[in-house]
Amino acid sequence: MDAEKSVNDSQLVESLIQGNAPAFDRLFGKYASRLYAFGLKYLRTREDAEGLVQGVFLKIWENRDKLKKDTSFQSCLFTIAYHDICNIFRKRLNQRLISEKL
Repeated sequence: MDAEKSVNDSQLVESLIQGNAPAFDRLFGKYASRLYAFGLKYLRTREDAEGLVQGVFLKIWENRDKLKKDTSFQSCLFTIAYHDICNIFRKRLNQRLISEKL
């Protein structure tokens, strides 16, 4: 069994809560590509999908002390991403409405 499989998400999250940057890097490596694909499906541009991934992981790092090790880290990530995508759509809609009024 390789080292990546021997440490589960809850162990990595527990280390992350304590400020362990290598644990953060491992979680990023494990989930970034899936999160990118999720973002690209809805946002349609590479730049927006990359920004989504960076923003989600920045929120994870900044709020690491609030993470719960007994809940699904993957669910947490994709919930944050979903809400960020909704906010992006709201901003786009508002910008479109404002530009139509001008």
